[in-house]
Amino acid sequence: MVTAAAYLLKGLVEPLISLLYLASGVAGGYVGARAASAVPRRTLQRIFAGVLIAATVYIMARNLPYVA
Repeated sequence: MVTAAAYLLKGLVEPLISLLYLASGVAGGYVGARAASAVPRRTLQRIFAGVLIAATVYIMARNLPYVA
């Protein structure tokens, strides 16, 4: 929090954009929690695993040209 305040005081943070991110995060958390309670646990685990695998493949593909 102290570092965030320091950045804000130095003018390195856009308050409106920060508030939009905050509002989106709160709304997404609420919707996600409601959706998660309506979906079976095993299905959520598979979705989460799929997202992790997709993110891993994406990161590896983006960094492939840099591999020596």
